[in-house]
Amino acid sequence: MIGDRIKEIRQKAGLTQTAFSARIGIKQPSLNAIERGDNNPSDQTVFIICREFRVNEEWLRTGTGDMLISSPEDEIDNLCERYNLDRAARVLIEKFVMLPDADRKVILDYVCSVAVDLKCEAKKEDLHTEVDRQIEQEKKKSRNDSEYDAL
Repeated sequence: MIGDRIKEIRQKAGLTQTAFSARIGIKQPSLNAIERGDNNPSDQTVFIICREFRVNEEWLRTGTGDMLISSPEDEIDNLCERYNLDRAARVLIEKFVMLPDADRKVILDYVCSVAVDLKCEAKKEDLHTEVDRQIEQEKKKSRNDSEYDAL
């Protein structure tokens, strides 16, 4: 029952009904009725509880999944551990994910433009290499033809 899960959250937070209800913006008697199962919380109340206490909404509504949502720091720590990333990589990832969406887009657009330029440079390099190879072949052929004509 959702009331039981809300009570569990409140107790884990070490809050009284009065303190918890004040924090989520409802009156204490309303919280008491929700915890007893007499009333259901509004969608807004569920949203506020999830936001304030980092609770997984699916768990709160259904009891399915993990109770708490991992913090961004926990997620980054997990990535660093999984991929054996050093401190510099961790800082880079952390700074990037904490940027506003617009700033991340600017950085990604920049990186993509650099990649495109590098790909074009690689193609030019390949083209120069191929031209040089063909010139060398022509020189060899010309030398061979000159040697043949001399005979």
